[in-house]
Amino acid sequence: MVVYWDLAALVNGAADYLLLLSAARLAGRTVPRLRHRPLGAAAFGAAYAVLRLVLPCSPWLNAAAFVGMALLAFRGTGRALKLGLLTLLLSCALGGGVMLLGRCVGSL
Repeated sequence: MVVYWDLAALVNGAADYLLLLSAARLAGRTVPRLRHRPLGAAAFGAAYAVLRLVLPCSPWLNAAAFVGMALLAFRGTGRALKLGLLTLLLSCALGGGVMLLGRCVGSL
């Protein structure tokens, strides 16, 4: 299977950006004020996704990258932990939805 790094960065960055904005919106935060922070955090997540293509698998490194992305997006808001956990729950729900869709179609 061939994985193109530019497409992986683009899709991952867009998904991260939408997840971070959704978490902020669900928590009742105003989105326009926080718009530049989730964009930078999504760029960090996309860069990590590209590096992840060549790095060995490590759950600690994955957790550290997620914490770094959440801190970049929500630092100074006063609710960084709450918004980070909400982002984690949204990403788990998105992953579960993708798995369900794959099972319904018949292939992953």
